Amino acid sequence: VLVLIPEPLPTPVHRGEDERRACPEERASFLSRLTWWWMNGLVWRGWRKVLEDSDLTDLNEVDKSQKVAAIFNKNWKQELHKACAPTSVPITRYVTLNEDVSEDVQDVTMGVHLKEPRPLPRRREPSLLSALVKSFWQPFLTSGVFKLLTDLLSFVNPFILKLMLDFASDGTQQAWLGYVYATMFFVTAILQSLCLHQYYNRALTLGMRVRTALIAAIYNKSLCLSNLARRSSTVGEIVNMMSVDSQCLADLCTFIHFLWFAPLQVFLTILFLWLTMGPSVFAGVGVMILLTPINAAVAYFTEKLQIKQMTYKDTRTKLTNEVLNGIKVIKLYAWEIPFQRIIMAVRGQELGVLRTAAYLSAIIASTWTCAPFFVRAWLHHCFNHMICCTIT
Repeated sequence: VLVLIPEPLPTPVHRGEDERRACPEERASFLSRLTWWWMNGLVWRGWRKVLEDSDLTDLNEVDKSQKVAAIFNKNWKQELHKACAPTSVPITRYVTLNEDVSEDVQDVTMGVHLKEPRPLPRRREPSLLSALVKSFWQPFLTSGVFKLLTDLLSFVNPFILKLMLDFASDGTQQAWLGYVYATMFFVTAILQSLCLHQYYNRALTLGMRVRTALIAAIYNKSLCLSNLARRSSTVGEIVNMMSVDSQCLADLCTFIHFLWFAPLQVFLTILFLWLTMGPSVFAGVGVMILLTPINAAVAYFTEKLQIKQMTYKDTRTKLTNEVLNGIKVIKLYAWEIPFQRIIMAVRGQELGVLRTAAYLSAIIASTWTCAPFFVRAWLHHCFNHMICCTIT
């Protein structure tokens, strides 16, 4: 059915031998994009043979570095202009009789207040967040909409399941109603899966664009650094910003929606559990509150370890760069072993921090994995206790 839906024809463009084929996503229809039907050709080709470089298509035009970097540079220059452009404000001075006044000032008499412009220093630092928001707010908003639909659909299946259980326990209802409930359950699961994968697709694509824009901006800035700036920013630090820091911001695009949908999920869950189980729901909330300080403490120490790891990594990269720059002198004086020991010592400290961070991450993962079990067990215990007290 999706193949019969008309799609716009691609614009004929002459391509050289080294250029790739255009990405089929650019001319795919809405349903084809929604279900990733346009990827069937690549999937079948990969099933028949091992994929080669020539089998891959080109990037979308909106995902290419030229397009992404141009959009970000435009908004970043606007931020620089707002932050660095000198401003003028009128100031008032008092003219005396013996003071010389320029010709452009008219009607000057003794004792008249004149207003002249006075340049002010830079008002604020340029905002990277503002430039990123102006450049990529549309895909961010689209991914948020799909995430909202996914979360809302996740609360529909429990209600449909309740209706199916009521239908199974009541033998007086019509049989066609059961088929309707089963169909609704299936359709809801399909829609939830489609919305969830569309969310991750758009969030990961947004992260890729953010990383591309930041790498291009950092690289262009590194080409025009002065000698004084190069002393404060080494090559290792610049490489870390391009490889590590930009990747952290790209990963943030996937999880930043937790800031708003996590409270929404908690609120809706507590509301629906209150309607079903009554006041015993607060027992589960209490368990979650008790686990929050533990996770907060572990997250605090994890953040400290990440900062320490980046410090060690910058030091190691700086030492490696200095060794490579002076490799002739090091070889001449046979200093390979001492410098290797220095670099390996810093690497050992970095590995120790990574090992501790891995232990803390395991603690967080195990806590959040066991938390639903503890919440469910304590919730059912309190609910059964409440029922027994009500009966007696």
